[in-house]
Amino acid sequence: MFFLEGEFGKNTYINFRKFLKDTNINTKEIKISSNGGVLSSAMRLGAFIHEHGWSTGIDKEMHCYSACGFVYFAGNKKSLEGKAKVGLHRPYIPGVADTQDSVRSMKREYLSYWNYIRASKVLYDEMMDTDRDDLLILDRDNIDEYIEDIEIR
Repeated sequence: MFFLEGEFGKNTYINFRKFLKDTNINTKEIKISSNGGVLSSAMRLGAFIHEHGWSTGIDKEMHCYSACGFVYFAGNKKSLEGKAKVGLHRPYIPGVADTQDSVRSMKREYLSYWNYIRASKVLYDEMMDTDRDDLLILDRDNIDEYIEDIEIR
């Protein structure tokens, strides 16, 4: 197991793969803590985690917000410890205002990824209905409403 902390930048996935190659880490579990960042990078990392059957977790008092949730929910198994939180909202493009058409387009655009990682459609709908400046917070008290195989420690 190892920890990944910080914002998802445009090169996070590339740097992650380089790290794996350079260190020869043999793991199937990643713990994450992030305020979010570049969604395309987070989705590439999430797809890798899903394809390789890795587990994801959020440690004790850490959090996984925004784009980080696209990584967390890609885990084969998921864990949440202590006061950890996941925070989700509708994705957006910085500097681009929401319109009815852009919101509809955003909802369609990411659904195939969400289905690919086999995450909850109910959660997807709630996330997409959460304003881009707000957060739908999931913690030990409510996350099991969306994930059947969650390990809460």
